[in-house]
Amino acid sequence: DLGANIIKATFGGFQADVLDNTATNNYVVVFAPVSRIRGAVDVVITADNTNEAIKRLGYTYLVACADPGIPDNGYRNGEARREGSTVIYACRFGYTLVGASQATCQFERDPSGNVIVSGGTFLPLRPTCEIVNCPDPGIPRFGTRLGANGTFVFGDVVAFQCPPGYGRFGPAEVSCQGDGKFSGATPTCESDLGSMNLIRYRALFIASFPGVNGAATAFAQADIAPKDDLLSRAEFSEQASSIGVTSSRSADRHLC
Repeated sequence: DLGANIIKATFGGFQADVLDNTATNNYVVVFAPVSRIRGAVDVVITADNTNEAIKRLGYTYLVACADPGIPDNGYRNGEARREGSTVIYACRFGYTLVGASQATCQFERDPSGNVIVSGGTFLPLRPTCEIVNCPDPGIPRFGTRLGANGTFVFGDVVAFQCPPGYGRFGPAEVSCQGDGKFSGATPTCESDLGSMNLIRYRALFIASFPGVNGAATAFAQADIAPKDDLLSRAEFSEQASSIGVTSSRSADRHLC
């Protein structure tokens, strides 16, 4: 019984590390990672009261595995370092475990099965916790995207804008979440006049086929046309003039 805090231990002449919370009145567990000792050895335990130290021959010793550590942005469950002890790793939300989630304390042995006292190792080696990536959310057609570019990781925020003459349908911004998905769908930029092709074909057919029946036929034909390439109101006015629709008020009335 040293009656004081243990501050140093040597194991067969090798400096040893005292494992946390293992020192008692009767024993202490140490780790000597560079030792090649076989059999009984001298063990010296020194307390912070240097007048109290013990030295005995033939101590029974227990080999322990080195501390396997904790992954950055992760945590570990399990503290025992005896042969066969296991630890389990996990990552914080927003991070993905890369490597094995569990490791076991293993000792090196000689051909006769005796433990080589060089310290055991937890295997597989400690994994890493990598930040979660989200897929590229894209850019709205006719719109712009502000924020992260190239790689999108947990916590990144992406904002979207539409030009004058276009309304945004969808969220103004989305964030990369811990599950690897964005918080919302990428918005679209829609012209205040709808589809250019629809507008162009309706205006064209109305100008080409006067009368109520002509207009009905024109609408039926135009509605099956491809609906892409949106126009702003100013662009529509120019387009309508070029195909013979002279009254924007009349066109608005028929194209609602």
